[in-house]
Amino acid sequence: MKIFYNKEFILNVTKEKLSSYIEMKYGPLLAIEDNFIDGIVKVINDRKDFDFKCGCKLNNLVQELSYKDEDFKSSLEKIYLRFENIFEQVLNKAIEKKEIIKTNTNELSVFTVASIEGCISTAKKSQNEILYNSCISHLENI
Repeated sequence: MKIFYNKEFILNVTKEKLSSYIEMKYGPLLAIEDNFIDGIVKVINDRKDFDFKCGCKLNNLVQELSYKDEDFKSSLEKIYLRFENIFEQVLNKAIEKKEIIKTNTNELSVFTVASIEGCISTAKKSQNEILYNSCISHLENI
């Protein structure tokens, strides 16, 4: 049985839904004017919209589609780059306000996003939110 789909439609819907989610969940960090690290911790502790049974939609799609199709890879990577960029901007503000020491905020933002995604995936494998809480607590302590 052959399944037909409209690739452009799927790319556009995926981009719109995932981009909107990233902006809704993490975009408010950009409005913070002080206590930047506390703001990041608060956002990563807000688990009400995380799905520990199915995992992160963005991460799932990257794992399943990015190596199969260059258009999906490019589209999903742009979403990830925005996700990382939000953290990078907030971390730069934290350095300016002397909340954290000067560091490579690009690398730290990639680490932060990878940690969030990895903790969600760890919880998904066991379908257990407690594993996310345990995993993410180590990022919070850094």
